[in-house]
Amino acid sequence: MTEAKISTYADSQDGVDLSPARTRLLFAAWIHHGPGFPEKVEYRVGPSKCGQLDVLWLKSDWDDENPLTAAAWTPRYQMKGKPLYLALLAALFAAEKKQTSADGPNFNEVISSGTPILSSAEVRTVASNIFGGSD
Repeated sequence: MTEAKISTYADSQDGVDLSPARTRLLFAAWIHHGPGFPEKVEYRVGPSKCGQLDVLWLKSDWDDENPLTAAAWTPRYQMKGKPLYLALLAALFAAEKKQTSADGPNFNEVISSGTPILSSAEVRTVASNIFGGSD
């Protein structure tokens, strides 16, 4: 089986018009913008409303107008389960690293929220594989 092509918001405008059909919580995280300015971000996964893509969605508690934004996507049914979710997350982290020369993911800490698909250890492993280091 060939590896599925994964696109991200950083390398494709196709995700701009995507809407979710339904989503599940992959994990949640805090971004600390400074004292008194935390932002909760949920990383969610689920198909697009058009039914053609599996998508990693981002949801910020700072953005009431756009509740979910497509961050990474791949054609439906190319992968499934954790391998799909881990590949989407790795593609997003790699795109952010390339685009902004980031030295870590765009959050400060993974938090306990809801019933996430990935543990904080699994998220840290993906981040470490992309950004290096122990985090």
